[in-house]
Amino acid sequence: MKQRQGDPEAKKAPALTDETTGSLQPWPVGQPAVTSGAVRLVVVAGEHAGRRHTFRDEVVLGRGQDAGFVLDDPQTSRKHARIRRLPDGTYELEDLGSRNGTFVNGERRDRAPLRFGDRIQVGTTLLLFTYVDPAEERLAERQKLEALGRLCAGIAHDFNNLLSVVLASAAYVRGLAGSTPLSDAEVRASLDDLQSAATRAAELTRRLVHFARRAAPSQSVVDLSELCHESLAIARRTFGRAIRIEANVLPRMYVQGDRAQLHQLVLNLLLNARDAMPEGGTLVLELSDGGARPEARLPSAVRLTVRDTGRGMDEQTRARLFEPFFTTKEAGTGIGLATVHEVVVAHGGDIEVTSAPGAGTTFDVWLPKASEDVDDARRKTASDEVLPPEPSRGIVLVVDDDAVVRRSIARLLRADGHEVLEADGGASALARCVVSPEPDLVLLDIDMPEMDGVQCFREIRRLRPSIRVLFVSGHVGTTREQELRAEGAAGFLHKPFDAAGLRVAVQQVLNRQTA
Repeated sequence: MKQRQGDPEAKKAPALTDETTGSLQPWPVGQPAVTSGAVRLVVVAGEHAGRRHTFRDEVVLGRGQDAGFVLDDPQTSRKHARIRRLPDGTYELEDLGSRNGTFVNGERRDRAPLRFGDRIQVGTTLLLFTYVDPAEERLAERQKLEALGRLCAGIAHDFNNLLSVVLASAAYVRGLAGSTPLSDAEVRASLDDLQSAATRAAELTRRLVHFARRAAPSQSVVDLSELCHESLAIARRTFGRAIRIEANVLPRMYVQGDRAQLHQLVLNLLLNARDAMPEGGTLVLELSDGGARPEARLPSAVRLTVRDTGRGMDEQTRARLFEPFFTTKEAGTGIGLATVHEVVVAHGGDIEVTSAPGAGTTFDVWLPKASEDVDDARRKTASDEVLPPEPSRGIVLVVDDDAVVRRSIARLLRADGHEVLEADGGASALARCVVSPEPDLVLLDIDMPEMDGVQCFREIRRLRPSIRVLFVSGHVGTTREQELRAEGAAGFLHKPFDAAGLRVAVQQVLNRQTA
């Protein structure tokens, strides 16, 4: 029977054993939950005890896949409760009309302020509300920088190869006689090589920026198959040729978690395998359906395996493998595998290591499998967009302080039939926007000296609100992008882009304007 708020029995939490304290007595109230950093929920009783979820501003608890912290608990509602940071920096819990109620320190509450050390019960799951030590955050960031540093040599080698292709092909085309037609086979081959090298360099840069970007922890349905392919692409580009990489990755293996942390998990395991084979060897990555894993209370799991043919470890080393700062490498810090273990635990997973001296090492990671009911919008990319049959033409103002970039964009737009104007900065762009004829669209670089793109955009909106602005940037964050869209930005074109991407973005804006 559904409990009612006025029912005396509803004020008591259901019987539940705290696996951490073994007590049902009221817990002591800790310090007020005021922090500018991250906070954490730790499962102390129920399924996946020990699982952690870190967040900053807000999280929804529930059984549904669209909740921020998904709890595999049939006694919880799909959206059970919300915890959010208030303007004064404190935190508040709100029940979202759940069928079984939300309890704080044993008392049913519809809304309650939170303090560090509070126990929150939803269904049969008991959570500890606590803070994240800033030193822990700094340690995680240090580990990410260490991983990037370990990739640097391989990155430099690969980029040098790509630049060699670009320089050699450009020099060959420039040295041809003026009568050589563009249709000449060698000319076409050189242009193809130029484009291929630039595309590979852009993709490598994109993956590295994604890995290095500092972002607040967030949960979503993550395609671990896609993430493994991204990590493998980095490994193949940056690991030495003495390392042979083999992969067997099943498609559409979904898990619920933080994408950045899971990316770090996979890449750290690959880096560890590489470092275990200084003379070379074989690295194998496999992703499969792990089935049920009762010993870890995982009814359905995805299994990630990373195997190397390196030197292996003895029992004493294997026992200390996940200790922070423990390392057997001369230049290592011992943070990488500790981070792997932290990410696995935080996602309610399990990890096993099999190794022996001279026999290589195998890491097996099991993570809770998420539903495959992923919105089509998650999979939609810019390349899926269909251009209107009759694209609009207009006056386009290209604003970029880099003359080479500006000329390249303008050249493509003119070839598409647009009237193109150019400006080398925010001030000159504003001067051009207030004279007739006004541009229909401004392609605006964000990072420019003196007046940056955001300042210029806001002035354009104030002086000429009818002019559409399409931002162009190589490293704008999601939060900043959302804010600028809310202020009226027509869209974002992320560098690097090709001719098709530029054409799609421009035509979409111009066709919306004329519709």
